[in-house]
Amino acid sequence: MSRSTFVIAGLGLLALNCLAMAQADALSLLPPGLTRDLTKAAHVPPGGLDGFPLGCDPVVNVKDGTVLVRIPAGAFILGSDRWPEEGGEAFSVNLRHEYYIAVHEITNAQYKRFVTATGHRAPDRHDLDGEPDPIWTANGFPADRADHPVTGVSWEDAAAYCEWAGLRLPTELEWEKAARSSDGRAFPWGNDWDPDRCRSATITWTATGPVYEHPAGRSPWGLYAVAGNAAEWCVDWYEGAPDYERYKAGDDTPRLQGESLRVTRGGGWYQAEFDYLLRTSQRGCCEPSSRRCDVGFRPALTPQ
Repeated sequence: MSRSTFVIAGLGLLALNCLAMAQADALSLLPPGLTRDLTKAAHVPPGGLDGFPLGCDPVVNVKDGTVLVRIPAGAFILGSDRWPEEGGEAFSVNLRHEYYIAVHEITNAQYKRFVTATGHRAPDRHDLDGEPDPIWTANGFPADRADHPVTGVSWEDAAAYCEWAGLRLPTELEWEKAARSSDGRAFPWGNDWDPDRCRSATITWTATGPVYEHPAGRSPWGLYAVAGNAAEWCVDWYEGAPDYERYKAGDDTPRLQGESLRVTRGGGWYQAEFDYLLRTSQRGCCEPSSRRCDVGFRPALTPQ
């Protein structure tokens, strides 16, 4: 091999090393308040990095211990043909920004940090007649429910928590992309319904469950319980079918003005009695002041 060949090969290896170093440097840059040390999590993922796809970069929000994964910008399949409120058909949407979203719903233990730090009201009552009694009292909750999703929180409660933690509520487009990836799957795990992969009223449950329950029900990005356990508040106001007309026209921004209802996603343990209520495309809604036994939230974050 000639000297020039060695030089060219050496330059090629140097270029590859520089590219790898540049990619590592880019990956090492995190928004303030985040760390890749999973031991800082309020609830450490049981398998550590196992089960998270390459590139989703699990991080911890130090303020409240929330584990988040990074979802890239790009197209995904939104909606379904089941209801006009879901677009009347499945169609492609280009979400033009990357973002982080929580691996699990905010737990009672995490919400307790918030209540203690701010004096915010405890989630100790439900608004819907006939619902089970709250597990919270003014002083807290049973120790064995620490890693269950907090419920009985209004949209305003959830937004206040997110502001305190340096996070935000996700848009419903961010939520759906994180739940179903880019292939338009009906459920987080695929297209076939399986009641054993989530906690919902299709099986008799008496309460919420731990946030790391049902690992076989995770989404392609490694999110737990985007079907079942607790339905989740999104930032958007709910207007029904007109929301999807905007999305079809290429507007991927949330509806930040509305009249009476906020979007919920995910289905919960108490009221989701049929598999169609647990689909990744199914939309719900509630008055923003309402507090239900099976509605919680999962924060998001925009990279700086």
